[in-house]
Amino acid sequence: MRATTLLCLLISSVLFIATAPFGCKDAGSDPSPIQPELMVSESVVSLAPGDSVVLTISGGTPPYSLSSPADTVTRASVSDSTLTIVAIGIGISEIVVQDNGSPRLQDKVTVNVSSGLMVSQSLVTLVSGDSVSLTISGGMPFYTFSSQGNPAVTQASITGSELKIVAIGVGTSQIVVQDSASPPSQFTVTVNVAALVMFSTQVQPIFTNRCVNQGCHPGNGAPFSLRVGESYGQLVSVTATNGPCAGIPRVKPFSTDSSALYRRILGTCGLRMPLNLPPLPSDERDVIEDWIDQGAQNN
Repeated sequence: MRATTLLCLLISSVLFIATAPFGCKDAGSDPSPIQPELMVSESVVSLAPGDSVVLTISGGTPPYSLSSPADTVTRASVSDSTLTIVAIGIGISEIVVQDNGSPRLQDKVTVNVSSGLMVSQSLVTLVSGDSVSLTISGGMPFYTFSSQGNPAVTQASITGSELKIVAIGVGTSQIVVQDSASPPSQFTVTVNVAALVMFSTQVQPIFTNRCVNQGCHPGNGAPFSLRVGESYGQLVSVTATNGPCAGIPRVKPFSTDSSALYRRILGTCGLRMPLNLPPLPSDERDVIEDWIDQGAQNN
């Protein structure tokens, strides 16, 4: 009887093992499929108002949708795996894309929308030793330099939205300002720096040789005197009283176009001067032009 009982137990054990699943394991230990990370092709975008960009969405579980509220800076839409962003205002917009998985995955795109980067002047003419302050606007503050120009000609600095340029030499310098967008916008300011024209040693000798010694403006009853010690007071900010240029300054500082002297030299206001003599050589004409454009200083 005892032997029969043991045999029955052995047979039952064998049958249990035979009918059990081979290599079975706890169903609760099965790992869930790994969901690929949701990604948008760009995380930061810079646009100008009216511009648009198309980005690609990948990963996660399609279909994709937007989870961020509409704003006044951008308009966004999703079609299949394409995200289209249109800039409609100025400012910063954060667009959040999500998938259809559980839990939902998200990715964010930051959009900087700004007007074009500008500096108040793109071409500046200075005399060595002078300086100028220009205004930077648009783009995405803060502003920095991509290039500070030729260090032998200019020194440049930025404080807030002000660009200050100091002329320290003679020549041309190109200063490149950039904003903090990604990629940055840039604006180039070209600075031409000339040497200061000296009235006493460069301009007056022209008057003496071409006007006084020729008997045209020696004083003593001539229309007006261009003699040493008298010429400056007869020219600068003095209104012409007769002839085709009457009523405009003989020399208006910083403006050759509004200076009767320079217009008479060119022959664009009455007869060309010196009257009945060869025209001034171009190098002498340039000296007078630069002197007036630099402010017609009595130096």
